[in-house]
Amino acid sequence: MKKNLGLLVGVFFLIPLLCAPSALALPVQIENPSFGTSPNSFVLEPNWGNYALGISGWSYSGNGIYGVWSPNQNAYNMNVPDGNSIGFIDGGRGSIYQSLNHVLNPYTTLALSVDIGNRFSWGAPSYDVQLLAGDTVLAHSGAVMPTEGLFSNLNLTYLTKEDDPFGSDLGIRIILYSDFGQLNFDNITLSNDTTTASVPEPTTMILLGVGLIGLAGFGRKKFQK
Repeated sequence: MKKNLGLLVGVFFLIPLLCAPSALALPVQIENPSFGTSPNSFVLEPNWGNYALGISGWSYSGNGIYGVWSPNQNAYNMNVPDGNSIGFIDGGRGSIYQSLNHVLNPYTTLALSVDIGNRFSWGAPSYDVQLLAGDTVLAHSGAVMPTEGLFSNLNLTYLTKEDDPFGSDLGIRIILYSDFGQLNFDNITLSNDTTTASVPEPTTMILLGVGLIGLAGFGRKKFQK
């Protein structure tokens, strides 16, 4: 019985560690992420589709206009990525912003996804998509611009650092830098993958050490026979 004690001790302490669940990427809730609603009613534009000024859940700052739009085949040769409407910023420099009901936590990987559209005959404007924590820009990009009539996906991934503003509300900002052209976007998602495995807790290290000592003792006894 004693010769098996080391094996039993090792297995007893290692099984909880080996069976511990891994972290899962969880979606962060975004209000009106596919731009289906506006505080104003839709207006029929026969050549391009229906549109409405303003975007529910999003604030605007700038000199132009913004809103939701249901484009027709004159604007895009494909269906919009999600739902029937997309968001737009037009008529001058401006940005939309939403503060999320989710704070930045340590040991977190954030993944932001936005579909960017380029409508026919309207130009490819300069823009930036930003992931923020409070006033701090964690990650940003404006590198994706599809050919006319199509949408392409832009992805931002951010792994937290020690000096990040933890506890600050996350936010999303989309900026149109050009005085010309129209920026179209749709289907915004944000996932949050938090894990404590990056920095083992003292209790975890103790359990691991005891388990390894037990297994080592069992192996030594076997070779001494």
